[in-house]
Amino acid sequence: MGSLRNQAVDDSSKSGSSLGQIKLLAWQLADSHQIQTAITLFREFLEESNSVESHLEFAKLLSVFESPSIAVEHLDESIALFSHSSSAKELCLAYNEIASLYRQVGKNSLARRAQQQAIRHDLSRPGSDGLLPESLLGQASDLVILQELESAKYLLLSLLKQTNEISALSRLKLAEIYLIEGESAAAKLMLDEVIEICKVEGHIRLLVQALRLLSQASQMNCEFKIAMKYSIEALDTAKNSARCENEISSLQEDARKLRMKMRVLCQTPEWN
Repeated sequence: MGSLRNQAVDDSSKSGSSLGQIKLLAWQLADSHQIQTAITLFREFLEESNSVESHLEFAKLLSVFESPSIAVEHLDESIALFSHSSSAKELCLAYNEIASLYRQVGKNSLARRAQQQAIRHDLSRPGSDGLLPESLLGQASDLVILQELESAKYLLLSLLKQTNEISALSRLKLAEIYLIEGESAAAKLMLDEVIEICKVEGHIRLLVQALRLLSQASQMNCEFKIAMKYSIEALDTAKNSARCENEISSLQEDARKLRMKMRVLCQTPEWN
């Protein structure tokens, strides 16, 4: 992997280097646990390419391999630099990402504030005929937090025909709603579709989330052995990817709690 790093550093110094090349090399380095090398490489690239798209990609890298809070700090600093020279769509996408990152760390009021900024820029786009999928997903996520589930479902159902990561994210969010409502069968249907999308598109972190929710859905139906199967699969999948290292401890805790519950149930006549 040392040769890959040298290639990345050499490429980053060339004025013709594209975001696609740097993105690929940086994620490859991070996936092989050379995280600081990947971050340094991307920072060098940003010195030459100060585009909104570049900063958004770097924020995603930071959120996965460092923390969502660090990614938010980077985007906040970046927006101050490119806010006057960027399009309404670019600013909309930037604020949508900030809102998503805030939700990940539980700062929901800040997330809603950033989401409102995203929608404001979205509506100001020239020739806009409605909100972008990213804005609709963010709006639905806020509605779920506020327990306005019917409104959230309406927005999420409108996103199921999307062909990118938003399609999987929308299904995950719908599954969460169905679990809140006690509709485990509907949740499982959504999650099975998420898993198929993830297998094709390679979304490892979303796959882990889907398996985790499938475990919860199985517990809701008192299918504890099936729940444990999904819990172990989620943990094993996470352990095999550098992108999921921050989730491993919580997945281990999920499995521990489920084992304890199953030990207690094993002692009851109903279980035997």
